[in-house]
Amino acid sequence: MTREHAGPLLVATDLSMRFTNRRGSVTALDGVSLELAPGAHTAICGTSGSGKSTLLSVIAGLCRPDSGGITLFGTGIPALSRKASADFRAKNIGLMFQSPGLLPNLRLVDNVALPALLAGESPADAYGQAVTLLEDTGLGDRLDSFPAELSGGQQRRAALARALANRPGLLLADEPTNDLDPQAAGAVISLMLELAGKFGATILLVTHDPSVANRMARVVTLSGGRIIADRSTEKGSPGPEPTAPLSPTDRFGHSPITHTGEVELAPVEGWLGWLLAAAGWLCLGAALLFAVDQGVGYWQGQALVQKESRRKVAEALAMESLRADIAEVVSAGDGRARVSLFMENYGRETMTVLGPVMALHYQRDRKWEPLALQPDTDFESRLHPVTATKSRFSFSFPVPAAPYDELIAGYTHLRITATYVVGGSAGPAGDLFERTDDYYIYLKDPNKTDAQIRKSNNWGPNSTVPPWMAMPSH
Repeated sequence: MTREHAGPLLVATDLSMRFTNRRGSVTALDGVSLELAPGAHTAICGTSGSGKSTLLSVIAGLCRPDSGGITLFGTGIPALSRKASADFRAKNIGLMFQSPGLLPNLRLVDNVALPALLAGESPADAYGQAVTLLEDTGLGDRLDSFPAELSGGQQRRAALARALANRPGLLLADEPTNDLDPQAAGAVISLMLELAGKFGATILLVTHDPSVANRMARVVTLSGGRIIADRSTEKGSPGPEPTAPLSPTDRFGHSPITHTGEVELAPVEGWLGWLLAAAGWLCLGAALLFAVDQGVGYWQGQALVQKESRRKVAEALAMESLRADIAEVVSAGDGRARVSLFMENYGRETMTVLGPVMALHYQRDRKWEPLALQPDTDFESRLHPVTATKSRFSFSFPVPAAPYDELIAGYTHLRITATYVVGGSAGPAGDLFERTDDYYIYLKDPNKTDAQIRKSNNWGPNSTVPPWMAMPSH
């Protein structure tokens, strides 16, 4: 497992992967082949659900493809055991997720030193490297700060420092600027390119932002799990010059006709008068029909505008005002556990939520396997008015029996999916918006003692063994 080898740094061949959810089977990757040269800077673009994040997860060894091969630094990734894959990833790959994912109870310097400590570095070396990286990212004066004390851009810079803690040869970044304003996003990407050049790291980055993608030397576009475009960019090239206003001749292909004098009308008498009168009535009828048509069109347009306005209000409620998260996980006895979640309205507007509809999976053989869950009430099919007071709901499930993927020895990796339908009124008035959240937790194996878990993880004899641990989205 060495980085010194001839040929491409990464070779991915015919990667395919499918998974199932409550709506059926989904193709995440469909015959994707990709090569990266050492030191290359590549962006992966595409709409939501096109397979971008799945491709990064497969390359990182976080999940195993159904078919296809991956060679990274000359090592076949899918053939590695779980432990060997984790060791390889720690030494060779730096990861940045869609959220900074900094541990809230650790100082900034602790967060950045943690990967090196887990890789076996001495505390002196790990913290020395962490201080240097934080200085490189402009955070040398915030070593003792906690993540909540930092701005969004500062948290992203700290996440970049942590991803580079072990001097990885490959930096994988999944939407690293998705919640930043353009100025902060540009600063993070500039810093990423600078430090990648300093440490000789190759960048593979997922983004929806064209301005971020065009900072990379290459842009690969996915759609439906397939590569549909692969192009080189001209980094730093200026955009097109603004187009000057078109003249009437340019716009229409000829000069518009104008009258320079009065128009003489024919005399209104005899049959010509009758004809003009009939034509007048026809024109009046046509005008009335036109007016009615315009009125109906205006009314329909206003209705569409109001409906879109209500939809935008619902979207803002769902994405900005609704706070939902895990409150606690406890034992329910008989080999079952109970998860409690909460909903809270951060805004001032009235909010009504249908659901959430829940789904639960655990990780085994690097795939997500479903678990049956039992809601304590019928909250999945009822409307809930959500206020500033937290609304709690819970469900229970059987704790899966080993074997399962132990990313931390003695803990199973769970993904809880909650789908909320949010509206600004108590009825389906066209103002609904669907929001889906994924929560990840590590749940302690009830069949193992605290002493066994401490021994398996080389934890100290007096260290705390939490019954569950929340993890950032990934």
